Amino acid sequence: MASDSNRNTPVPAGVIPDGTYDAELVAVKRFRNVYKRRVHFDFVLQGGRVDGLKITKTATLSHSRESNLVATIQGLLGRSEEFRGISERQSTAREENNY
Repeated sequence: MASDSNRNTPVPAGVIPDGTYDAELVAVKRFRNVYKRRVHFDFVLQGGRVDGLKITKTATLSHSRESNLVATIQGLLGRSEEFRGISERQSTAREENNY
């Protein structure tokens, strides 16, 4: 969690301090924009001042090792520093929802 002198005061929507947070993956959707097919990941942050805030990450449907999609999936599986706050229980919830 980001170090902050007043962790009990909620953070205004749209203002999330730099840091590492626990999060729950709540939705995965596929969509197409004018450029490419993409995947939309919705997360809800958990704990402290950011509890309940929603963040979104999108990635193109690319299977190359360097793609955002591969990095996101590796993170959800616990294989990436970028997503180290996401636990196995969120991965289990994702599997139960057929994502």
